[in-house]
Amino acid sequence: MGVKTGVVIAVPLIAQAGSAGMMVVEGVAVCATTITPVLMKPVMTVIVYSLQIIISAMTMIPALSMIVATMVRALAPQKNCDDNNICTQDSCDSQNGMCVHTPLNSIPCNDGNKCTVNDSCTNGVCQGTFISCDDNNPCTNDTCDPVRGCVFIPNTNPCDDGNACTTGDKCVNGTCKGTPVSCNDNNPCTNDTCDPVRGCVFTPVDGNLCDDGNACTTGDKCVNGTCKGTPISCDDNNPCTDDTCDPVRGCVFIPNTKTCDDGDACTQGDVCTNGKCQGTPISCNDNNVCTDDFCDPSTGCYHTPVPNCQNP
Repeated sequence: MGVKTGVVIAVPLIAQAGSAGMMVVEGVAVCATTITPVLMKPVMTVIVYSLQIIISAMTMIPALSMIVATMVRALAPQKNCDDNNICTQDSCDSQNGMCVHTPLNSIPCNDGNKCTVNDSCTNGVCQGTFISCDDNNPCTNDTCDPVRGCVFIPNTNPCDDGNACTTGDKCVNGTCKGTPVSCNDNNPCTNDTCDPVRGCVFTPVDGNLCDDGNACTTGDKCVNGTCKGTPISCDDNNPCTDDTCDPVRGCVFIPNTKTCDDGDACTQGDVCTNGKCQGTPISCNDNNVCTDDFCDPSTGCYHTPVPNCQNP
């Protein structure tokens, strides 16, 4: 669709017939279209038909023929060689009356495709560079429609919202969303928060009263984010028990069978039995009828003389 050249003339009757739609005057081809007198203006019709008669009558006069041919070119309407392609130079070949469409290059144009940019002519064709419709959003399927351009269709794919405080991230209406995580560590000695970059953050709290869940400690309190207590003493001062502590039950006293001292001078062979020190009673009988025999738990056997007693 560039400069349009060439002239046309309606010649229903021609002196020397060329190809359809053209006439030849003294070897000169004229680009022409077949236009009926009905479509011409009255004056043009008269002029053209007059020229036809003159041409028919003067085929033997070359010089006059050339003059008439020139008049024909000047008076005849141009032939339309426009191919509606901005990337071609359109013209009419005066030698054969045929339209010529010369390809053009590097001419800005519009290929009518919204999926291309920087459109320009290349060998007579309008072409552009395809655009990228990637929106860097994992929650959209990115395509391009020649009429509408880029189209971003939401999906339901798994994704990563870049937030360390969420879990189970997935696409919802074109946006990556996750469920908030719980940062509760069930530790009374920390302040629990969440940082989008680092995730859960547990800041130690010192001095707060707490319960370390250990029955073997007392006076529990927070130290450097940990609940700590002071160990209790489970010593029951009973040699007949093995003293231990169970974190759940607390102090545990397990009977043993060790030898012991029940603190009673009136027993002997003391041994632990069922958690108690027990001995076998001793005999204070001195086989003397003239003494009263008894035992004092503190000092042992006593033999008190019987007054006026004579041994047999």
